[in-house]
Amino acid sequence: MGAPSLVQIIILVVLIFLVIVPIVLVAISNRVSGWQKLLWVVGAVIFSWLAYIALRITTKNKLDENPE
Repeated sequence: MGAPSLVQIIILVVLIFLVIVPIVLVAISNRVSGWQKLLWVVGAVIFSWLAYIALRITTKNKLDENPE
């Protein structure tokens, strides 16, 4: 049992990136808040990028609604 190879490390980093990034993007989004945000984060945990894309399509940015 040796140390992981460079290819294995790259694959691990890419997989982590593909799983973690959509969750973080949903969590820091200002499009929803409260329980809705929690449900979107859960959706992103389960469905990853599909949930993030659905969030961007189905919700409006709060800044677009109140341009002050």
